[in-house]
Amino acid sequence: MKRFLSILTAAVLCICMLTTTLSATEPIASSGLNKHYQVTNTWSGTGRYVASGNSKYIGYYVSSNGSIYFGASKGQYSSVVKYAYGIYIENGGTVTIIGGTYSSNYCGIYVGGSGSTLAISGATVISGNSYTSGTDTVNCNVYLDDGALITLGELTSGASIGVTTNTKPTAGNPVQITTSELGNNTEYYKTALNYFFSDDPDYEIRINETGGYLELSVYDYDVTADQSIENGSISLGSSSAVAGDTVSFTVVPNAGYAVGEVTVTSASGPVSVTESNGVYSFVMPAEAVTINAVFYKASSGVTGTIYVNEQYHGIFINGHLACIPHTIDENGYCTVCREYIGMTAEEETTEEAEAVEETVEIVDPVEGVRTDTELDG
Repeated sequence: MKRFLSILTAAVLCICMLTTTLSATEPIASSGLNKHYQVTNTWSGTGRYVASGNSKYIGYYVSSNGSIYFGASKGQYSSVVKYAYGIYIENGGTVTIIGGTYSSNYCGIYVGGSGSTLAISGATVISGNSYTSGTDTVNCNVYLDDGALITLGELTSGASIGVTTNTKPTAGNPVQITTSELGNNTEYYKTALNYFFSDDPDYEIRINETGGYLELSVYDYDVTADQSIENGSISLGSSSAVAGDTVSFTVVPNAGYAVGEVTVTSASGPVSVTESNGVYSFVMPAEAVTINAVFYKASSGVTGTIYVNEQYHGIFINGHLACIPHTIDENGYCTVCREYIGMTAEEETTEEAEAVEETVEIVDPVEGVRTDTELDG
């Protein structure tokens, strides 16, 4: 995307001598120009043009403190040719749009850096602008360069505005897209959420209540530690993560306790967990997860785990064996004893539980461990 914009920007800088500067009257469309209309003064008109003839780089080029006001009744434009940029704003240019439809270009509106202004209100539609990169269709409706923000007025029913930012959001680092309304006695950003969308489906538009603006954010999901954990703690590297990211965390027992079973679960079920040198890791699913851990008294002499049968694994405590049901990952392996089980909890049978009871020695209960005596019911 940046390469595409850089190429177009370089082409635009080659300003043709025939470039038109708008006056107070609505200009007549011309053909064969690098910039259909160049605006360096104030022009308030209907905002309608119908392009024809040869391909052009830019529909409206607004810079050097120039400004355009697109009225609601004739705010739309249509074109026979497809512009690289329908509207290109930089170097202090201002474009005010209070309605209409802006579509059918490679990039709808470019806003370059701080000092340039795109003000939007009414039932404005900026969508349907895209270009092809290889076999992919890339949406580019409002493109905000670094430091550029949209100034919001009150948007009304029917508005639809797609946004792309030069700086891409990452987990925990959203990108602001509208000016802050704190102290303005307005809250347009709250209802504007209904009318904005991300050009890239990997991101979404969110409200930043603290800052009073809209922001572009990755789809991330919550990572939380179970609040009922006793005798130890879980240290999270992050409270959220993007689906597909590797999430790492550590489990710290209190004095006199040792780490037993560590699990990660989502609404869809258990998530596979690995451990290396005391650091636990898992791949983030496309939903929130909760991390839990069981801690045992160090004096209990927990020495390891073994596979017992298809329903249970065992934990050795002072030379005796206590049984705990398998936690099965998506590949069919128990997350504790790491044996292949190849079955779900629904397939476990009462007969297997009885077999365990016949072969395992009964021991005194140890805090946090289910013994075979608890399996009778």
